[in-house]
Amino acid sequence: NAGDYAAAFEPLAAALEQEPDNPLPSAYLAFVAAHQGLIQEARDFITECERIAPHRADLIAAFGETLLKAEQANIAAEYLEKAIGKQPDLYAAYPALGQSLHLCGRHEEAAAILQSVAQIPSAAQTSIRETLLQIQMECGGDSPLKSSMEDGLLRIRITNQCNAQCRFCGIRAWPKHEQSMSMDKTVLYEYCKPLYEKIKILLLTGGDPIAAKEGFNFSRFISENYPRVTLFLESNGIAFTKKWQELAKDNLCTTHFSINGSSAQIYEAGCWASPGGKAYNKTLGHIESYIALLRQSGLEVFAPDISMVINKDTASDVRAFVRKGLEMGVRFCLFYFDYTENNMASPYFGRPETSRPALAELMKLERVLAKKFFIYFRLWIPLKESELLQPQIDAIPLHELEAEYADILVCAQGRSMLREHEERQRIRAERGKKIHTWDEDWTPTIRQTQVGGQTICAAPYQMLDIYPHHAAECCGWITPRIRLDNWIQNGAIDWNRLFNSQQMKTLRQDMLNGGYSLCQKCCPLNPRYNELCSPHRYGFDRVERPCGEIEAPPRTPTPQNLPPQEL
Repeated sequence: NAGDYAAAFEPLAAALEQEPDNPLPSAYLAFVAAHQGLIQEARDFITECERIAPHRADLIAAFGETLLKAEQANIAAEYLEKAIGKQPDLYAAYPALGQSLHLCGRHEEAAAILQSVAQIPSAAQTSIRETLLQIQMECGGDSPLKSSMEDGLLRIRITNQCNAQCRFCGIRAWPKHEQSMSMDKTVLYEYCKPLYEKIKILLLTGGDPIAAKEGFNFSRFISENYPRVTLFLESNGIAFTKKWQELAKDNLCTTHFSINGSSAQIYEAGCWASPGGKAYNKTLGHIESYIALLRQSGLEVFAPDISMVINKDTASDVRAFVRKGLEMGVRFCLFYFDYTENNMASPYFGRPETSRPALAELMKLERVLAKKFFIYFRLWIPLKESELLQPQIDAIPLHELEAEYADILVCAQGRSMLREHEERQRIRAERGKKIHTWDEDWTPTIRQTQVGGQTICAAPYQMLDIYPHHAAECCGWITPRIRLDNWIQNGAIDWNRLFNSQQMKTLRQDMLNGGYSLCQKCCPLNPRYNELCSPHRYGFDRVERPCGEIEAPPRTPTPQNLPPQEL
């Protein structure tokens, strides 16, 4: 260990003579010879070690690591491959094998071997991942880890303040000073300017962006100065007055309104923490007048989508909510299951007696309305619920479901997801907007992308989420790790450097290896937990797709993307 190999030789030779059945003297003599450049002698000693103890793969691996340090990468790879062949779970040897193969020019093989074990829990897991990242960067394979915000989605939480009182709102549990925070103008009008030139979609969200003090001025600023960008407004609709409706219509905005019930009675029972029927009726009036305004201009395909939170007080309203959406002419209906009633990291609903029948109804409606009207509900469901119910719903003959939901089908007559998508594309092109992909048109924030032949979450490659307190992350479901203040230099932010920071590259590497370690288990794009309930498997494969946009086949579970308990 002190590096005095000449002095070590004599006592090791004596030990070998005294203990001929002990493999350690032969192994150590092999190490000493390798360090002295006596490669053939080293090979002879390790062969003797193997003869004495053929099961000691760890000693063969240690010899390979010694050869790597002695700059004998080719021979090191030979012995490391032999050791791992004898004992595949010898995870400590994988980093040295990856380095050896990389130095021999076998870059793809090195990366593939490391990726195969990168997600298996072990003491060497961190070293394996770091070695893989180093190899990809050194051999010019940095491209899978680098990205930009070109045609991406920027989510700005313009305010945490809200004019509603939803009982399940997570913001209400935040510290009081955070609940009152709004984005300062410097971020909106100066720091983020370079991003507006690149992105395709700017999503304004938070508490309620339409009620934000700077919300309208900023939206008008974007519409006038960056007309190719699609402005996406998420709101409860209470403040969606005429001036907002005109701006949204003129700029082909994407609009989403959380109305949480088919009637004021359901809204009061299942949503607001206090009587809210007046607020519901105001919202409904705004949405209906906006859709009428769009129809007058031939723009009804840009109608808003609406959402509802399902809990014990609203679960019976699912069918009526979809019918109301169809009658109003909305783009699609989105459903969430109330996280205050369910632990979304657990396998099953906290209130299965109400939530499970609601989920079954959604699955039935999804089949009945396939290709006509999008029912989006796979965004946030406890892990095993889809797996439990989907086979039962799929086994029901379609003609039985069509009879059961005849009234819904009447409301959906003439609807076509594909036709409406193509019409939006045509109008966007005429107005000079950036064209949306099929997935972006339906769910711009929860979608996948192709990277290096793999289908993974698009967030770390094309999304950024900025909070009023200057925190940032690629996804709102990941605790923000980036502080904008740390990236401000000379009054500006180098967004390319931030977007390709070590935090972002590490997340991309994790996802490319099937890890998703920072993500919530209930996210439908997390392949470690949702092999059966990705929205692309059950939602989008039931509808038409434009020519040329081919969906990736369902993933097959492999060792690197199985949960640890299933390995």
